[in-house]
Amino acid sequence: MNIQQLTDLENALLAAGLIVDRIECGRLVRCKTTEDKGQKRSGWYRVFDGAVIVATFGDWRTGHKGVWVAGGDVSLTDRQAIEALTRQAKAERLAEQERQYQANAERLEILLQECKPIQPGGAVAQYLNGRGVPLPNTNALMQHDRLPYWDGAKMLGYYPAMVAKVTDAAGRLVNLHRTYLTPDGKKADVPIVKKLCASAGSMAGASIKLGEPVLNKQGDVILGVAEGIETALSASCLFGVPVWAAVSAHGLKSFTPPPEVQRVYLLADNDKSGVGQKAADDCGKRLIREGFSAGLVIPDSVGDWNDELLARRAGV
Repeated sequence: MNIQQLTDLENALLAAGLIVDRIECGRLVRCKTTEDKGQKRSGWYRVFDGAVIVATFGDWRTGHKGVWVAGGDVSLTDRQAIEALTRQAKAERLAEQERQYQANAERLEILLQECKPIQPGGAVAQYLNGRGVPLPNTNALMQHDRLPYWDGAKMLGYYPAMVAKVTDAAGRLVNLHRTYLTPDGKKADVPIVKKLCASAGSMAGASIKLGEPVLNKQGDVILGVAEGIETALSASCLFGVPVWAAVSAHGLKSFTPPPEVQRVYLLADNDKSGVGQKAADDCGKRLIREGFSAGLVIPDSVGDWNDELLARRAGV
């Protein structure tokens, strides 16, 4: 690979949101993306340095993939070779992802065993009460009394934490969501208060399942979905329906309800940017195409449903 080709490839990877210090050929390489924080490496690439120089690349977090070919113009024979190399890279990528998922699953299980049910009067209970939310009756939320906080390679200390199970549509644990707290239930003074662990499976369609779907007066099985944990619990208090947390706007967009559910309430944030509303709207349109009934509900004021709950209780 000459200097011009190397520069072109680096620019293509950067345009795809991958951060690469130097190009390595001949193996699948993990790398950071512009969205990764700390030691997380969601990006990957594979360079085949042969008669036709080909690179495949992508982002495990979003599922985005791309192919770069040196020179750009390729013959039919070259295209066939590129397709074969792309298939090889895909097989390598899937094998590497499965190995990583398995290693992550083992770490999640260790963390899960260290947790216990939320204790009345403890840091998590005080945190939720401070957000206007009563102690929920769910095994999807737990507490950890002394969870280490890592900022990259540096450990900043131990904190109480609210730990939530993130499970896929089949109920399989794919992640744990951590909210770091102080002993008296305030948000901890750390760089990022709310953090996901490394995933043990695809996060597409996954959620924190806070309660079970219920029947409404019309005999329909109903369920609500919101972005964050506190938002979901607040919306459940306000509307009297079980609400699951999709973790993020991206998670809300890809949310997958159980097949027995007939109507889904999309309880979106009222974002100034419109990101939350669009994610909920996109989800609703997809669910309708899939045969569900879906309704979009947004707070009147800018903010989320926890802001709305607190405002109503304050008489604002």
